Amino acid sequence: MKKHNLFILSLSSLLVLVGCGEGSSSSSSSKPDSETPIVTKTDSEIESTESNESSVTTTESEVTKFAIHNGNENVTLIDINESAKEGDVITFGYKIKSGYEFKNEVKIVNSNNEEVAFTNNNDGTYTFTMPSSEVTITLATKNRLYKISKDEETSRLISLIKCDYSADYLSEESTTSEEDIWMHNSKAEFSKTVKVYLTSNATLKPTGITIAELDNKVINLEEGSDFVSFVMPNKDVTIKVNTTKNTHPVSFNNSTHISLSLFSKVEGTYSQINEVVSGDEVYLKAVSSEEKYKIKEVSYSYTLNYGGEVVDNKFTESDLVDGYYKLAVPEIKDGTALSFTVTEVEAGKFAGYSFVGEYFGTTTEKGKANTAGWGTSYKLAIDESGLLTFGYGATSEILKTYYLISVATNKDKGEAIASNDEGKKFKFYYDGTNIIADSSFNNEQKIFTSSLYIGFRSGKDTPSYVSEMYTGYYDSVSIDSTSCLTTFQLYKKDGENTNLLYSLYVDSFKKEFVRDGVTVELTEQGQYIKDRFNVQGASYNVLVNGVVKYRLKQTGKASPARILLDSYIGEYKLEGETSASLILNGDGNGTYKGEACTYTASENTLVLKTSTKKVTITVDAVTLTYVVVSEEVMSNPLVGSTFTDNGNVSYDYYDEEDPWGMPETYNCTVTLFFKDASTCKLSWVDNGNQTIIPEGEYTYNVEGKTITIKAISSYNTSINVSMTLSDDGTKLTFNKNVNYEEVQGQYLTKQ
Repeated sequence: MKKHNLFILSLSSLLVLVGCGEGSSSSSSSKPDSETPIVTKTDSEIESTESNESSVTTTESEVTKFAIHNGNENVTLIDINESAKEGDVITFGYKIKSGYEFKNEVKIVNSNNEEVAFTNNNDGTYTFTMPSSEVTITLATKNRLYKISKDEETSRLISLIKCDYSADYLSEESTTSEEDIWMHNSKAEFSKTVKVYLTSNATLKPTGITIAELDNKVINLEEGSDFVSFVMPNKDVTIKVNTTKNTHPVSFNNSTHISLSLFSKVEGTYSQINEVVSGDEVYLKAVSSEEKYKIKEVSYSYTLNYGGEVVDNKFTESDLVDGYYKLAVPEIKDGTALSFTVTEVEAGKFAGYSFVGEYFGTTTEKGKANTAGWGTSYKLAIDESGLLTFGYGATSEILKTYYLISVATNKDKGEAIASNDEGKKFKFYYDGTNIIADSSFNNEQKIFTSSLYIGFRSGKDTPSYVSEMYTGYYDSVSIDSTSCLTTFQLYKKDGENTNLLYSLYVDSFKKEFVRDGVTVELTEQGQYIKDRFNVQGASYNVLVNGVVKYRLKQTGKASPARILLDSYIGEYKLEGETSASLILNGDGNGTYKGEACTYTASENTLVLKTSTKKVTITVDAVTLTYVVVSEEVMSNPLVGSTFTDNGNVSYDYYDEEDPWGMPETYNCTVTLFFKDASTCKLSWVDNGNQTIIPEGEYTYNVEGKTITIKAISSYNTSINVSMTLSDDGTKLTFNKNVNYEEVQGQYLTKQ
């Protein structure tokens, strides 16, 4: 027995030696080297072995297995054991949990998180060789998308459906985890929050939704919210909107003595209501506390369902049915009311006020001078109730508009405010003879299309065509971009004579209307009509009680025909001297010590500029004296200055192929900036996108008042641009044509 054991031990030792040799392709054990048992022997055992091999015995070690883990709870691994030994070839399949789908991503790692190679068998299984450690198999999944459908009957009440998608479905441009489900083919992600946004239509409003696939689950809208939400199940769903009538409250603006109420009508019976639905027919009743209180107007207003515009309408007699005003309720914006208003005639409210009566009138236009004519147009009447009726051109009701005066300052003279049913308001001035309504006096919407309406009292002797008896002249001169001074004179014919009745002016910058004591004084006679202050070429002053209030000077142009001079106009003496050395023309130009200058003013401080000097002075416009504050010499007054054409430079182009044709005029845009004493920046293009001189820096020289710029044309040829500087340094006039463009005599203006 011992001999047999010795043989087995010797054979085992031999196999170990053979397995350790080079070129071996097999392993004696599935256990790693570190786990192979190590056998130790005593000296006596060695001796025994050498003398008798059959006396040696050994024990086969146990096989080591390593665990196999599933890394995704949404996946079940198929045909795989919980453990295996090193070297085992493992093939497994998988099954995905409902609500999820496989992302075609597989990862197998050992206990050191090192990836283990595997093979995709392309039949739904994967194969790998078990390493000498436990492994984790992870098949990546994502939530499935399920279809969301809208119930056809109520689908219009759904404005938007959003899902709280995970990163698997977010678009690259998205900045939020919520996206419109229509971006994902009308599908939402399983287990994610879905929001359904609801909106009303003209007759219905949503209260929530029902989802049939979730056992007819009802989700109600919370007050103040416009959406409901639910968690997407692992099935397709259909959303049905639950609704109720889309009602709107009504409100009544009653007058002092007349009250309103609203009714529905069913089979001839009227029933009072306090809410309405779009499309329904309703009936408004107006009841007066006493017969003497009359209805002036009944109207209704609402906010339009689409756009939010407020709409105002008034009832007419044709709307009356059995003493009720009939109305088909329009589409009204949610959360707003249908409002009804009644106004009554307030008899005698303005009895004794000087503005009560009839007027004829005319309108003026800003920046123009003209003759005022009337005919039958612009008739205006105000009664004691404050009802103002304005008509144009005819007696037809269609061409009349109505206003109601809400307040007036006093009976004889003052101002009043009138408004109409469209919410427009305007302020007018009255003095017992005139009504003046100027758009500049009002912060509300303009009533008259022109800048100023002037109405005159109409008497019993006023003919149908008042132009046969009255003549008016006016002149409107701009003060700034929004204001103007309007001067007006009214004449009345007396046989062959025409007598001046009165003059007035309206300063819309100061919001001032003056008639008492106003006279007009001609300082330069007009070119065409004697004694006409508003004709072309005339200059005049406006005086109040003999004191000059405004000075207006003709320009020699058609537009503007006149300019308003400033208050600095006059000849000034240096304080302490006897002769005038400063003349201010009132238009920003003048002469300083015999040299032409320009000036800018800030209160009593003026800055004068000549071609060589900059002088700061203070003036006393009453004593016509001045004091020099500072004076500096400008070696080159052009440096730092910009000149432009202001749209005034142009040239005519004749088509050589059509010598009998009319020329085409091209307007230019020219900008010239003097950078330093020898360099300037110049650009020159026309409105046909033709470049005359490309934008760039060019050299220039100055000889006296002549400036010569050495430039390059658009054809890359050298050209000299010669210009003359005006005495006051504000204009550069072309001495000759430039690059064949006929601009000689035209000029650039300093900015």
